[in-house]
Amino acid sequence: VDVFTGNVISLINSLRKPVVSVDMPSGINSDTGAVMGAAVHADITVTFGLPKRGLAVFPGTGHAGKLISADISFPPELINKPRKNVIVTSEIASALMPSRPINANKGDFGPVLIIGGSPSFSGAVILAAIGALKSGAGIVNMVVPDSIRDAVKNGPPEAVVAALKSGDDGMFCEENYDSIMKLAGKAKAAVIGPGMGRGEGAFKLVRKIIENIEIPFVLDADGINAAAQDKKCLKNTVNDAILTPHMGEMSRLCGQEIERIVNNRFEILEEFITEYGINVLLKDGRSLVADTDRNFYINTTGNSGMATPGSGDVLSGIIGSFAAHSAPVVQAAIAANYIHGLTGDIMAENAGPEGILAGGIAENLCLAFKKIKDAGGR
Repeated sequence: VDVFTGNVISLINSLRKPVVSVDMPSGINSDTGAVMGAAVHADITVTFGLPKRGLAVFPGTGHAGKLISADISFPPELINKPRKNVIVTSEIASALMPSRPINANKGDFGPVLIIGGSPSFSGAVILAAIGALKSGAGIVNMVVPDSIRDAVKNGPPEAVVAALKSGDDGMFCEENYDSIMKLAGKAKAAVIGPGMGRGEGAFKLVRKIIENIEIPFVLDADGINAAAQDKKCLKNTVNDAILTPHMGEMSRLCGQEIERIVNNRFEILEEFITEYGINVLLKDGRSLVADTDRNFYINTTGNSGMATPGSGDVLSGIIGSFAAHSAPVVQAAIAANYIHGLTGDIMAENAGPEGILAGGIAENLCLAFKKIKDAGGR
């Protein structure tokens, strides 16, 4: 934005009058959502044909106000053509929800193996387990260091606890590998990393698991930090996998400053996926899933009240649950991302965003499932 245009934008924003932007708010990059120096704060944006992806992610979506897509007579064959940038709506999310046959048993939806916890973060693995259970997992096994056995046993009574010998730091150690792989051989999906801590032994263990585990898995939290220390392990994964970093973790993974990731997320994700061949769910105000075919799925649910400790642990548990329903991890992540955010939106609508806690998100997942089913989903 040049000086003259910037001054005009500042004037528009200062008038405190209703503003309608045509196609894009001036000053917003239509591809990235970045503010190019200055940008109009619109009350309504009427975009032409299809929404631009810069309108679907922050900061762009924060400048757009109410978004309206105006039909400009694009031919149906163009509209219906598969696209690399998908804004996930309730219709898309409901179609991706895993099915539950009426004659199913608990073994059809599990076990989900949740590997995590440490003396300082015993709650993370509990939240992931509750997220999995509340989203339909039939069996959930929490694998933790024995230093937190008692704390974790106060978690959900429906979950099974396997406590393995901890290292001198109270965290996992490399010697736990064989026991974990034996448990993984009986599981349908795994969540690796919630609350694991940053012990050297735990990090080496995670990297070894990543390279050898043969079931779909979600790599979250300190599991991501372990991989960031030696990323070649990501190139050696042998099964369907997804990373779920927030902006800080993504910064450690790709070696870029957070501000650059925010303003160039699509480009950076594409480069990372091309190099390492692994799917990514990048958590933000508008989280998005990027798959190894370099398709982007932008979520449309969630609110600032969900920026609370443990929220990501719940999300990882939901993804693990959906993967244990035999959904590919990308499908699981897209659907879980939507359900997780929708739950937060329902809570914010009922009581405001300020009091949202991760445990509350897990406990209220049933409300989001019901809302999707009532709207015609499965």
